[in-house]
Amino acid sequence: MAENQELEFRADEGSIDIKVYLFKILRFWYLLVLGVLIGVSGAYLVNRYTVATYRAEIKILLDDSKDKGGSGAEAFMTAIGYYNPRLTFENEIVKLKSRTLLNLTLDELDFEVSYYGVGRVVSNELYGEGLPFKIVYDSIPERMEGQVWDIFIEGPEVFRIERNEKTEEVINSNGSKTEQLRFNEIYSLDTFLFSFRALKELDNGSHYRLVFQSRNGLVKTLSSNFLVEPEAKGASAVRMELKGPNESKLLTFLNRFSERYIEYSLEEARKKPEKTLEFINEQLAIIGDSLTDVEVDRQAFRSRNRITNISEEGGRIYDKLDGLITQKTVEQMQQRYYAYLSSYVEGKTDIEDIVAPSAMGVQDPVLLNVLQQLMELSAQRKQYQEGVKQSLDVGNIDAQLNLLKKTLKENIRSAQKAGEMRLSELNRQIGQFDSEISRLPETERELLGIERKYLLNESLYNFLLQKKAESEIAKASIVADSKIIDPAMSIGKIAPKTTRNYVIGLMLGLLLPIGGILLFDFFDNRVHSIEDVKRVSKAGVLGLIGHNDRESNLVVLDHPKSSVSESFRAVRTNINYLSVDSEKRVILLTSSISGEGKTFCSINLASVIALSGKRVVLLGLDLRKPKIFDDFGLKNEKGIVNYLVGEAREDEIINATKNENLHVIISGPTPPNPAELLMGKRFGQLIDSLKTQYDYIIMDTPPMGLVADANDLMKYADVGIYVVRQAYTRKPLLTSLAYLEEKHPDKSISIILNDLGASTSYGYGYGYGYGYGYGYGYGYGYGYGYGYGYGYYEEEKSKPWWRRLIKKKS
Repeated sequence: MAENQELEFRADEGSIDIKVYLFKILRFWYLLVLGVLIGVSGAYLVNRYTVATYRAEIKILLDDSKDKGGSGAEAFMTAIGYYNPRLTFENEIVKLKSRTLLNLTLDELDFEVSYYGVGRVVSNELYGEGLPFKIVYDSIPERMEGQVWDIFIEGPEVFRIERNEKTEEVINSNGSKTEQLRFNEIYSLDTFLFSFRALKELDNGSHYRLVFQSRNGLVKTLSSNFLVEPEAKGASAVRMELKGPNESKLLTFLNRFSERYIEYSLEEARKKPEKTLEFINEQLAIIGDSLTDVEVDRQAFRSRNRITNISEEGGRIYDKLDGLITQKTVEQMQQRYYAYLSSYVEGKTDIEDIVAPSAMGVQDPVLLNVLQQLMELSAQRKQYQEGVKQSLDVGNIDAQLNLLKKTLKENIRSAQKAGEMRLSELNRQIGQFDSEISRLPETERELLGIERKYLLNESLYNFLLQKKAESEIAKASIVADSKIIDPAMSIGKIAPKTTRNYVIGLMLGLLLPIGGILLFDFFDNRVHSIEDVKRVSKAGVLGLIGHNDRESNLVVLDHPKSSVSESFRAVRTNINYLSVDSEKRVILLTSSISGEGKTFCSINLASVIALSGKRVVLLGLDLRKPKIFDDFGLKNEKGIVNYLVGEAREDEIINATKNENLHVIISGPTPPNPAELLMGKRFGQLIDSLKTQYDYIIMDTPPMGLVADANDLMKYADVGIYVVRQAYTRKPLLTSLAYLEEKHPDKSISIILNDLGASTSYGYGYGYGYGYGYGYGYGYGYGYGYGYGYGYYEEEKSKPWWRRLIKKKS
């Protein structure tokens, strides 16, 4: 049975009572209210004085065609090599994030000067229709970047500038220094010429701020707030998003940036045919000169020799040579291109603008593949370098470029050797006709030689003219592949998030006080409830004593109808069930430390028993720190110490009180050896003598946590009462109670929980506490519970609400 009870007790000890913690928190309701007020107020201040951040977006279709090499202009451009089919979507994303595009856009916008309306706490950026005035200038010197001008309006046409740089003075048009400026007049700051133009009526006393920003700073700010991402998986449309403090400024930038991207892409697309045309024109100029010289020689020879037509045999040979010379022309043109390509690759890092091989009739698949990879890597490297944050992959791309260049050079050499072999074969075939030509007349032989030169140059010239026409058609066919799907639109304010901030403020206002209360409770080792005592002791609860608001400790005698007096009557009732076999009872009261109300309980317990008609004597045995004498208005001149040392008789130390049934024996002068005196024979004789005269002997002993007197005096007691003060007694000090129970298992030891609040922080009011105590200890006392709180008590003096609040806090 005992084992089952022990298991049950341990199970209760390890359980968590949610209601207890709820009562703990609710007791400090004022902290919760204060926390909520502070949290919500903080959220309001954040929402009110945080500079708003807005977000805008625009959608662009990067490539509207499904098949670039299908038909029409796209197919023609693919055939001549101007369209790169491996240009990836990611490369376009990198281009959109490039520093080049940001700079090109900023070149067309007046973002170098930012305008702010200065408030008492925050400053809001102004732009567009919200601008009150505008500064007009040609260009901003580099030294002006980062400067801040505060503009103070002092009249309809007058304002004053305060600058963070004081080294230069503002000069008016007359060449004199000035502090007050006027709108629409020109001023100079060293070499910086400027004027202000009012855009609306300005209020006197208004404060504005101008910030001159550097281009690098603008690019860095824009890129950090710029987001480019695919609109949908697998789609070629992108959504560009920009965050900033001014909606109008965001919309203006996004629209102009998108337009500039389309223009930039179109310009980039036109560069390749322009480079091809430039190369072809250079070759045409060279071949054209040679063709002109040969044409002059041809006409002069015909005129000089009066030859109009060549013979039938010469015509047959000329026709056969025509096809071979045409093939030789193509091979020579390709050899020229190989030489151009080799010198271009050798001398330049950026080969993005190189003339496409197909434009010159080169169809070597290996060469085309290597050159294509080289051009793509070069374009990718350029885009990384133009980005605001240079990629760490640039070094890796350079390594790949060098490797591809070596491969390309090898392919060019191989192609040149193969071309030279084809040229040799063509020259050999052409040379086979020399024997046939030698049989012709001398004049005709010379004419065929001239015609052969003319035919070669003419074929080259015609070939280049054809390629030029093709390139011009390709250039004219280039149109923008990208277009704006949705113009820039504002998504709205994204910061501060008003609702979220209020929710966070409310949650923090609740959670921080609750966390503080629970954390304080976790580290609080004071006794707050009966359960705290029950965890270390099996002693019964004799009663719960409420808080005494009165100045006098004689509550029972002076205020017999108070709630505290009724509490002691409940204790008196419960004492009747302790040591029922003893007619004369000796009751010992002790506690852990001083200040727990042990003397207060001793005085009032003795008083309440005396009021029942029993003869009671109260012994003040705390010889080191006596107190009882003062409460009864006695002088601590003669007491039990005098009796124990033989300086006084028993009748000389007994003091009467205003209750005829209550007598008091005070401690007397403080002795040097109190413990030895109390353990002496005379003390035992005194107890035996008092038993013959009184029904109850109440011993007020020193605290057990300080001295061992109470433990030694327990041999004289029938009942031991251990006083525990709520929210004062430390839990570790209850080991003294456990020690007392262990040393005196034959004694009836009980607990009085003293100074219990009218509404405790742990949910145990008087009614609940008493019923629990009686039922747990002895199962009686129900008669006392009847009538509690029904008007039988002396009315307690009502206190102001603020004093009650302070009382709860303490």
